[in-house]
Amino acid sequence: MTAPPTARTRALAATAGAFLLLTAGWLYLNGDLDRWTGSRALAGACDGVLAQDETRNVLGDGPLAEDAGRRLGEDGSTGGERSLLVRCVIERVTGQPAGDGEVEVTVHGVPTPEARRIQDALYWGTQSVRPVPLGHGWNGFYASDGDRGTAAVLLDCPGVPDDLLVTVLADVDGYNADNPAHRTRVARLATATAERAADRWDCGAPRGTAPRTVPLPAGDDESVEPGRAKGTCSGVPGRGGTSRVWESPRGDSPREQCALGGVWEPSSVLDAYYGPYAEDMRRRLEGEQPAQAVLYTASALCPDTDEPALYVLHSTHATLSAADARATLTAFARSSATAHGCDAPTQPERPDPPQPGRG
Repeated sequence: MTAPPTARTRALAATAGAFLLLTAGWLYLNGDLDRWTGSRALAGACDGVLAQDETRNVLGDGPLAEDAGRRLGEDGSTGGERSLLVRCVIERVTGQPAGDGEVEVTVHGVPTPEARRIQDALYWGTQSVRPVPLGHGWNGFYASDGDRGTAAVLLDCPGVPDDLLVTVLADVDGYNADNPAHRTRVARLATATAERAADRWDCGAPRGTAPRTVPLPAGDDESVEPGRAKGTCSGVPGRGGTSRVWESPRGDSPREQCALGGVWEPSSVLDAYYGPYAEDMRRRLEGEQPAQAVLYTASALCPDTDEPALYVLHSTHATLSAADARATLTAFARSSATAHGCDAPTQPERPDPPQPGRG
């Protein structure tokens, strides 16, 4: 039979309870209670690798919570035939004056076996917009569709089975990609989390520095003539009615894009995929029809990876003849492959029709 608490025990319990109440009251009066409770939600998120200060900078002040229901992906575990996958979602508590918002952070082991393919984590926000390299010594990119932003960092980890891909997806009320501070905050969350992930999983990849600024992806009114392109569209010929191109700066990035078309809008898009993005896009092409028709593909062997790079010519309303399409993709693939130190690309070919039921 349990002995009743002594007077000393009751006094200590009462003192501890009063201390906690006083602490909570002090935090509340000083405006720090929300930050204190939010920090508790952030501390263990994403297996402890989430960069807390940078998450706060993206989501702002106010109460935060981890969405436990989306802490891991549908196959979120490690071991066996499966490579690493850690995912967490941190969100503002609804009803706050700052508005709704959330960040989703994912750490993938690379390569990802087919059973562990998570399409949205790789491709959200990067299919239809123009990614720009993060720079500052990182192999990564930033992309946005205007009111949401994403940043990805790929770490080449020598001496261990998996490389690491860290992806940040930010969907926050008031986010504006035109604001350089907003872009930089999302990029810094990705790079800071990548550093913590590298420490956590013994990845000796070279690391960059915290981004000071991130380029703004080219808007629809920011095209140049093909012969004046100096970035991802460099070397792309003005053929088949192509009078303007929309490009990004060229840098160390696993995703590149060049759009081309007439005066008013692009009619075709050239994409370069490296590492996990090439792996995933190949599976997409095998298993489902992408939103834009794929006219031709090419590939190239690259150093330090078993996954060949993939170059794709998409078209929303084709204006290129077969000869012009091949010449355009060849020029783009050669330019990108050279910049990445890859071998000469293969000749462009039409992809096989997608196979229903795969993907």
